[in-house]
Amino acid sequence: MYNGQSFSDLIYQFYSMRIQFGYYTEGDTLPPIETLSRDFRVSTLTVKTALKQLRDEGYIITCGGKATKVNTSHADPASAVRFLSARMDRFADFYPANEMIFSSLLTESFRLMEEKDFTCLLELADRLAADYLMRFYSFALQKLNNSLVMNLLWESSLYQGLPFLKAKRSSELYDLNKIRRSLKNLIRSGKEKDFQAVHSDFLNFQRTNRKHLVQFYAEQTVPVPKEEQTPFVWHIYRERPEICYSLASHILHQIYLGHYHETHFLPSYEKMAELYGVSVSTARRTIRLLCQLGAAQSINGKGTRIFSMEESWLPMDCGIPSIRRSLAFFIQALELVKYTCRDVSQTFLKKLTRQSKNALLQVLEHDLTFDRSELTLLHIVKYIAEYHPCAGIREIYFKLFELMLWGYPIMTGLKESDSQRKCVEYAEMIIHTLKTNDFLSCADAIGQLAVWKFSAADDALCRCGFDFEAYRLLPSIQLM
Repeated sequence: MYNGQSFSDLIYQFYSMRIQFGYYTEGDTLPPIETLSRDFRVSTLTVKTALKQLRDEGYIITCGGKATKVNTSHADPASAVRFLSARMDRFADFYPANEMIFSSLLTESFRLMEEKDFTCLLELADRLAADYLMRFYSFALQKLNNSLVMNLLWESSLYQGLPFLKAKRSSELYDLNKIRRSLKNLIRSGKEKDFQAVHSDFLNFQRTNRKHLVQFYAEQTVPVPKEEQTPFVWHIYRERPEICYSLASHILHQIYLGHYHETHFLPSYEKMAELYGVSVSTARRTIRLLCQLGAAQSINGKGTRIFSMEESWLPMDCGIPSIRRSLAFFIQALELVKYTCRDVSQTFLKKLTRQSKNALLQVLEHDLTFDRSELTLLHIVKYIAEYHPCAGIREIYFKLFELMLWGYPIMTGLKESDSQRKCVEYAEMIIHTLKTNDFLSCADAIGQLAVWKFSAADDALCRCGFDFEAYRLLPSIQLM
């Protein structure tokens, strides 16, 4: 359970938009506080804070000991039109990214299913409506036990406006009988462990639904200028200060892949504050965070020393909540890359220009020459975030790249010969297949590297005393 102002704001946004979009009719009530607490996986205090804001602004009416009623006078049908119109042009880019990522994730979740899980999915398929399709995805993806995955599902659903669509309008959106048959075929393939069929069927299922959804939205929107269109943004840092952590991610990037990797000391607090446009106190907190992570060390009278990849890293302080949370984000981001990078890499490699391909090869070969092959996967994720033809993938992989940086003080500290040999083997395989334009084999090699990297990172965290289950306990919305 999680208690935080940002999560109460999220619940407020969820229900205020549902009311504005006309999801509720006169006489409708909200679920009890205990139900909302369970559904959003937050404390009852967080739910009460959100309900108080809704009541203060007139969205709901509460009476002691009675159900919370919706004030439908706040319904504004034009708000739905404005919301969808501002995204309509962006959906053409967003949906392919969504399909690519979630087909891979849903296939992985089916690998973990037991008979009782498939029984629950069949029940959801039989009760299908707009809400229950979201719940079907949510239930399946919970098997991955990765809160970043659930967060991505939540943000993707919010961007499309799916939680705000009234269930009784499902027949306008979908052919429900056809969808039920498709979902039951998916479940049947999952029970038979035909995961290749599961993946292709999920992809086709999403593409079919996309056509219906785009057509439904197109009938209800008005033209909006391109510059006023709202792009998809993956909001991950809802529960912690963004400036300090974003700056720390940027500096980690500069330490391992940028101009700091050839220096021994970071600039002074004052120079860093001026360089990055932040306060001196923010710069100081950021450096303290890097020191706690083991990536740097403050030395009295000299400044902040950076540890190179060739040096032994300092032990991190896993007892600090912010460090544990950052490492949790790292390992879950790496896991998400493990699940999705093969499909994403295929589309990325096929669309690479000759210039971009040569630039990537140059970086990978440089790392191989100077014994920095442990950065191969990080560089590939970075290039995907910069050059993938789909803006939605660029957004998702840029956030994953930032989160992966938090674990590289650990990964660069792995000096075992077997670990270094594995890094070199995968780097050589990726470089060779990229040079020969064997993109399918190259994507397979990248996927194998991600699987091995996740296992190595998990082992490294365990050796540091980081509890295996601890990084699974980040807050996430379950949509149930």
